[in-house]
Amino acid sequence: MDPKSAWENVYKTTPLEEIPWRMESASWLYQLIEDGIIPVGTALDLGCGTGEKTIYLARKSFKITGVDISKTAIKHAKQFAAQAGIQAQFYIHDATDLSFLQDKVFDFILDFSALHGIAKEKQSNYVQEIAKHLKLKGLFFLRCFSKRTPNRDKDYFWGSEVPGWKIWYFSEDNIVSLFGNYFKIIKKHQEGFKTPIRDIYFDEYLMEKI
Repeated sequence: MDPKSAWENVYKTTPLEEIPWRMESASWLYQLIEDGIIPVGTALDLGCGTGEKTIYLARKSFKITGVDISKTAIKHAKQFAAQAGIQAQFYIHDATDLSFLQDKVFDFILDFSALHGIAKEKQSNYVQEIAKHLKLKGLFFLRCFSKRTPNRDKDYFWGSEVPGWKIWYFSEDNIVSLFGNYFKIIKKHQEGFKTPIRDIYFDEYLMEKI
């Protein structure tokens, strides 16, 4: 199954209240914003899903753009944004190809649980796209599944919510290898998350474009 069909199937067939990543804590991200460590500016939310983080950033006065591969996810995001009375731009696109943005660059780019769902052969290109559309010394926030996750026997698992799609785990060394040509890690954070299916550990990174 191609990525567009895989993720569209999730949002079309799963009740919103049962989509697990909508229930994940964003407390560290929000704290960084509340403390001004991530300053207000232009922002791009990659894999924005139903738009919770996009809406939060708009409420904090970011000029925000959300991107997701699923048209159903973007439909929900637009509805929720309208209900919240906030202004945001939303696009239905694959985040590994941001050419539709042309030469636009942002102060801040957010990946809240998108990277680990991207096919391995596209991950390097995804990083290059992020670097291309982030200002020099701009900030990038990444949340991804961690190889610290207990009872892990591979570098990936088959996503139960996304049948036939590999979901990847990353170590800090993997992240440095992927992002190190363009970014330096300036802060990091670790946490866990329990789902009905498995316990997942997350690593979060705040990076600066170099």
